[in-house]
Amino acid sequence: MAEGLTIRLHVSEQERKVWGEFNVGIAHGYLLFSQSTNEIADNIPVEFQWRGRENNTGSAMNGSGEMTVQTHKKLRGVFHDMAGEIDFEGKRVFMPSGISDRDLSFYSFGWEEYRYSSNSRFYGRRW
Repeated sequence: MAEGLTIRLHVSEQERKVWGEFNVGIAHGYLLFSQSTNEIADNIPVEFQWRGRENNTGSAMNGSGEMTVQTHKKLRGVFHDMAGEIDFEGKRVFMPSGISDRDLSFYSFGWEEYRYSSNSRFYGRRW
């Protein structure tokens, strides 16, 4: 389950939000960060909420976490409430020209898909 793990982030300057998609072996789903884009800085932890499904059973899951963007393009963080705590770290990889192959609607619709099975403390309303 530890192969092909990914966390993809999407910065929406228009909404001033950071969205994400993840597949961390045990689960896959979406992230939404609590701070706006202008509040995120290197070496300062940023909280996020996550919603997703367990990869083997398809059961709905949700929780919180935090991530820190470190120097030298490194990321470090933790998913809380995912069969305990799941730590992660990796290296930032930028898409050519800084453009993702997925648009904002991909992330917001994915996030909304898990709305009714979640009890997010940051984002209880529809986007």
